[in-house]
Amino acid sequence: NLVADKAGIKQPKTAPFVLFWSLAKVGDVLKRIDIDFPMTSFRLKNMTTNNVLPCSLVSEVNKFEQISLDEGVVATLKWLKENK
Repeated sequence: NLVADKAGIKQPKTAPFVLFWSLAKVGDVLKRIDIDFPMTSFRLKNMTTNNVLPCSLVSEVNKFEQISLDEGVVATLKWLKENK
């Protein structure tokens, strides 16, 4: 939502999880018959896994100035626009 807000675009739409689960199952079947589909159970699991890593070691050796989340999003959007 923050990225959309800073980019001046509409907020992402939401959909029920069961819709994505169903699409993943369809993708699994299609993959078995060598048809590419953008969603599979493997991809859905990757998209919904909470992968929180401890940052204490990185924070201790960080040599860069810390910036806020807002500043980071704005800088990333600027970089993406410049590197299309």
